[in-house]
Amino acid sequence: MEKFTIKSQEAIQNAQRLADRKGHQ
Repeated sequence: MEKFTIKSQEAIQNAQRLADRKGHQ
């Protein structure tokens, strides 16, 4: 369960970074 949570947070952070890049462009 812990691993899944960590992976989930990583995916969320990745998505946020992607959105941030698109916003800057």
